[in-house]
Amino acid sequence: MGSDWKLVRLGDLLIRSEEIIEVDPTGQYQQITVRMWGNGVTSRGWVTGAELGSARWYIAHPDQFILSKIDARHGAFGLVPSELDGAIVSNDFPLYDVNLAQLLPAYLYWISRTHDFVTLCRQASEGTTNRIRLRLDRFLASQIPLPPLGEQRRIVAHIDALAARIAEARGLRLGAVEEAEAILGSQLEKLCSRLEIEHPSTNLSDVVVRICDMNHEMPDEVAEGIPLVSPLNFTAGRIDYRTAKKISVNDFERLSRKCRPQRDDILLTRYGAGYGNLRMVETDDPFLASYSIAVITPNQNLVDRRYLYWMLVSPRIQSQAQQGIRASAMPDLGLKTIRNFEIPLPPLDEQRRIVAYLDDLQARVDALKRLQQKTAAELDALLPSVLDRAFKGEL
Repeated sequence: MGSDWKLVRLGDLLIRSEEIIEVDPTGQYQQITVRMWGNGVTSRGWVTGAELGSARWYIAHPDQFILSKIDARHGAFGLVPSELDGAIVSNDFPLYDVNLAQLLPAYLYWISRTHDFVTLCRQASEGTTNRIRLRLDRFLASQIPLPPLGEQRRIVAHIDALAARIAEARGLRLGAVEEAEAILGSQLEKLCSRLEIEHPSTNLSDVVVRICDMNHEMPDEVAEGIPLVSPLNFTAGRIDYRTAKKISVNDFERLSRKCRPQRDDILLTRYGAGYGNLRMVETDDPFLASYSIAVITPNQNLVDRRYLYWMLVSPRIQSQAQQGIRASAMPDLGLKTIRNFEIPLPPLDEQRRIVAYLDDLQARVDALKRLQQKTAAELDALLPSVLDRAFKGEL
């Protein structure tokens, strides 16, 4: 910390705002919420004055510091953005004007993003489990390192510039992944267009051994047993059997007589918002699929399983699925519609060449995603490191 820096009480830098609004029962009011872990001060939505009741409500203004008494220990604080000028908060979200003679709001914003500031809020919180709240007197008695205003401006400018470069780098990486995925989708669409011209289409039911689903029964869950997979267990291109509901061996044996998935089957979500999602079965371990999932067993004498998978994820089949949705409260893709999906069917050797090409493209997209995830983690770690150095006077 520089020789001209001081440790200053927050109570000397923040002035509690007590601007109360008189609620009109017929009026419309925008409320504020504060997300945890520095994820922003945002709108909670609009309500009528009648819905607000008789509690005291406070008016927020740009660059005021706001925090959640309940979740300050989890990083729920920040500056009110300009678009929320005039929005309202309850007493659980105290508002503070910044003492501009000593503190820049932007400096407060960045120092509040540090691990030390979150620790400060934790230490100022007390209470029993589920009722831990920030003690404002303790919070305001806490101290932060404070350089002169000129040094604050220099630090803020340096961090702003670095944060902008980090955001740009993150955007470029994400854009590269999106572009690669778009190329994969475009190539798949072109392939399907060509195949439909060069080869006859056939109904899905003609190239599979079976298309089935389990009945509507929901067996009791047990602590240890056989996985019952639902669409919720379709994660990151695979099936997460560990998080699936478990059913007893007796229920599994009874229900598996109708539709037991096996290795090389394709699972297709047929009910709910995620209809049309697919996963390949890559295990010999026993499990069942819920009624929300159709189980498709390819006839591998006629169709390569990976070729069939690629056709089912293609925009053409997804469009057929959308057109075949039955009207109901939730999207419902019937087995009859699935059986009538039309796919082009070239000879098996050509199917395998197509699979090799598309799998290679997918592998490149996956490698780019892994690089993006690694880079994102590195970028996420960079800013906290810079903030730590900045508020120790090391920039």
